[in-house]
Amino acid sequence: MELARQLPDADIDALFSSGQLGLSNPTALLHTVWFCNTVYFGLRGVTEHYQMRWGDVKLCKDHKNNEYIQMNERNTKTRTGTDVKNKREIPQRAWANLTDQTRCPVEAYKVYKSKRPVNFSKPEDPFYIQEN
Repeated sequence: MELARQLPDADIDALFSSGQLGLSNPTALLHTVWFCNTVYFGLRGVTEHYQMRWGDVKLCKDHKNNEYIQMNERNTKTRTGTDVKNKREIPQRAWANLTDQTRCPVEAYKVYKSKRPVNFSKPEDPFYIQEN
């Protein structure tokens, strides 16, 4: 079995420069949100993304007013909930990128949130919705 390898920075740069990732259109935004959830929250498989609900991610601020998004972890393939000791002690967080808004997970979340239909913004609604 081959282990997962880190995506090189040059490849990430290419995805942003080509417009496949970014905030400029609905498809790129959806891809960027998915990418950020994968990188920052460690979501590995389709099932983990599919099971995400809108209420699983919250926009937060620390004591210095720095913004971040935080994931409330659900059961996963490796954390099934049967062992109460097998949970993260520190919630997964993605901090704002203050130097480049186009690559900022917080900004991507805010834009994605602003585009969601009101009738699909309840905590139990699916996190991902397809652009129309």
